[in-house]
Amino acid sequence: MTTSPAAALAPAKLSSLAPGIVTFVLGFVVGVGCLVASLVAVISPLTDLHSQQVPGSFTVNCHSGGYVIYQYVGAARGSGDGVNGNYPASSQYRRPTLSADNVSVTDTDGRSVAVNDYSGSTTSTITIGGRTYSAAATFNASASGNYRVQVSGTGATAVVVARSFSSLLSGAVPWIVGVGVGLLTGLVGVTLFVVALVGRSQAKKLAIQGPGGYPWPGAPPGAFPPPVGGDTPI
Repeated sequence: MTTSPAAALAPAKLSSLAPGIVTFVLGFVVGVGCLVASLVAVISPLTDLHSQQVPGSFTVNCHSGGYVIYQYVGAARGSGDGVNGNYPASSQYRRPTLSADNVSVTDTDGRSVAVNDYSGSTTSTITIGGRTYSAAATFNASASGNYRVQVSGTGATAVVVARSFSSLLSGAVPWIVGVGVGLLTGLVGVTLFVVALVGRSQAKKLAIQGPGGYPWPGAPPGAFPPPVGGDTPI
């Protein structure tokens, strides 16, 4: 009894490209969505800042995290060497005169919050409406809520309270992780797509080949060379 080639080896099933495509699209959507959300989390709080005239007190709605009190600064003074806040004459900034001793902060329960002088190795500034403000003091909000800021013992000036950059980044961490997850998911989708393409290519080859790699009955003449050492057709 002989076995027909079709019975010996059934044509291979074509691999589906759908899982790879769906996985890639899902990763793309998650990655882009989280990237946009992370940018909003960092930039949005910086677009809603308002200056306050001091001496005086005002309320700031805070989220949990670090905050910086910026003081309005004017034109440069002198022709300093840039050391210890003594800025060159070409600079448009000067050293803030406000210090932690001039500021008191109370939380939502009326408890005093520690205020410290800004201790960054470089000057931190922000610009609002063409006016430049330089970092003078910092405090930490332990919980979200309205905080009362009192500035006294200084001449007339203006201040802005904004979240510290490190606090903004920490708030964006979950979204940044989401970007990584989206990127990884997209790479998995590409891998699945490539594997499926290779599988389809192999399946198409098997569809026209019989056992041993020879053509199925009815395959186009000359599709495959005759076996080595085989009889030469008359």
